[in-house]
Amino acid sequence: MIEIKNLWKTFGDKSVLKGIDLKIEKGKVFAIIGPSGTGKSTLLRCLNVLERADKGSIVLGDKEIDFTKMSKSDIQTLRMHMAMVFQNSNLYRNKTAVENVIEPLITVRKMNKGEALQIADELLAKVGMSHKKNAYPETLSGGEKQRVGIARAMAVNADVILLDEPTSALDPELVNEVLDVIKDLAKQHTTMLIVTHEMRFAREVADEIVFMENGNIVEQATPDIFFTNPQTERAKSFIQAKVDDIYDTDFDKIIERRYMNSYKWKDLKTLDIDKDIYPMWVADMEFKSSPAIQRQMQERVEAGIFGYETLTPKYFKVISEWLENRHSYKVDASEILFCADTMIGISTYIQAASEVSDEVMLLTPVYGNFFSTITGCGRNVLECPLIEKEGRFTISLELMEEKVSEKTKILLLCNPQNPTGTVWTKDELKDISLFCKKHGMTLISDEVHYEFIFNQAQHTVAASIAEEVGVMAATVISPGKSFNVPMLSGASLIIKDQKMRDKISAIMENLKYPFAHAFVEGVTIAAYTKSVEWLEAVKYYIQENKRIFKEYFETHFPQLKVVNSDSTYVMWVDCSGLNMSDAELEKFWRDDCKLILSHGSEFGTGYSQYRRFNVACSKLKLEEILERILKQMQKNKLI
Repeated sequence: MIEIKNLWKTFGDKSVLKGIDLKIEKGKVFAIIGPSGTGKSTLLRCLNVLERADKGSIVLGDKEIDFTKMSKSDIQTLRMHMAMVFQNSNLYRNKTAVENVIEPLITVRKMNKGEALQIADELLAKVGMSHKKNAYPETLSGGEKQRVGIARAMAVNADVILLDEPTSALDPELVNEVLDVIKDLAKQHTTMLIVTHEMRFAREVADEIVFMENGNIVEQATPDIFFTNPQTERAKSFIQAKVDDIYDTDFDKIIERRYMNSYKWKDLKTLDIDKDIYPMWVADMEFKSSPAIQRQMQERVEAGIFGYETLTPKYFKVISEWLENRHSYKVDASEILFCADTMIGISTYIQAASEVSDEVMLLTPVYGNFFSTITGCGRNVLECPLIEKEGRFTISLELMEEKVSEKTKILLLCNPQNPTGTVWTKDELKDISLFCKKHGMTLISDEVHYEFIFNQAQHTVAASIAEEVGVMAATVISPGKSFNVPMLSGASLIIKDQKMRDKISAIMENLKYPFAHAFVEGVTIAAYTKSVEWLEAVKYYIQENKRIFKEYFETHFPQLKVVNSDSTYVMWVDCSGLNMSDAELEKFWRDDCKLILSHGSEFGTGYSQYRRFNVACSKLKLEEILERILKQMQKNKLI
């Protein structure tokens, strides 16, 4: 291991490196990333003593070298331990490729020319440059020069290879040939410290990501953690700006769905409909699903047989691992029941956990299909409104106590909350659970939006809290919302109580609920095991859309109050500030702004002046819609 301690470097009155501490483990690849001018290249140059550090030391094995007191012997030792690959290769122009590689073998490692030539030939072969070994640099392409530079760095047999933006000076078509060489070195467990702006490459090849800004290491983590769950706001902002480079996405592309059999677009299929009308109501996304899911679908279609199917143990194992790894909720695969969709899981639970004419409590505003599902099961809806505090909807235990009765048997929770975007805290979930325990109620939590969590909020599986206080709880999840496959993925009803699981299974069997269709298992596994990068990319894109939407409303029409939302891709807007009747408000949105929105009354009593906007669409389309609203607000003299 090599350890850098408290490394400082100043140019004039500007501190470029500010107390850098870094441990470089043998056999690992460290990718140093961050905005331009943050000291990344300076760090490498100080390590190779191309720049003299003002303060700090480096530990090589059992020897510690003070950067401010280095002798010529110390410098030579450092350069033997750390070989450098420069942005522009820095080859000797008067020497051939092979002569450039043998130079450090003869001058640093003190080999004779014959031995040096043999090793140089081997190294040039490793980087695919044997055929150009006698060529001079001026006859080589930029990529070929860099490959020779890498071979020269390897010749020193250093502990660490330092690569300073090895592709930044190359034409785009030459970048991959250099990156492929570095990937091969990584597979051979060559220790490397790479300054790079190639985000996808960093994610693929690095063991550790070191994120620098303003001369500091702001964050350090494995690629999976850094790119999917950065801990600092600055790292999150950096990833957001680089999302297309990291994930190779195309969420800006507008996909024509008008003539597809989309429920969201169903009102626009007729030829005489106004072509300017845009639907922002149903909660699905205007993005293609992940490439892994698309490939899985194609492979399954090619099989050509679509008969009755069962689910394998792998299906349940993948769901169990996802819940534990992503949400810290440990579930045995046997505790997961397959449901054809989310509402089947909820309705079956309601039938199993209550009797006809019992009450099911809803915390409103809440997903509209809950109401019809409850009444369809022969139960009664008991609405209990949430209260708004500083722009966030939360529970009122006082109101819940006022509403509850002996007939109230179930609390049906939406976690996170649709449409308000509230992410329930552990304390709120504990209050809800204790309320259920006090009144002998069970809890079922719909958590299908649980991957879309923003603003450093933290999702907690409601059942994990309910179980702690002794309340029977069920959880419904699905990859449908998260991966934009709501009609392909099915759902999972998770219940740890064996008797309740048996009761629900019996109801499903008696009602002959449908088998899993041919695509369920493949789509679910592809989503949870091969589409995490896509999920993180779409989350960053949606987070930016949510920010744009809220800031635009606050700036241009503050009388429309956008609720503070930490989850989902829908925005809940209080329109009462327009001072319109319900009919006038609907006409304004549908006829003037030409938008189909979710009407507030769908979500409970007393919300007719609210509208729910779905912002999971192209950023270009969102900006066009915002400008459209602005023009109509001006035209109607509302601002």
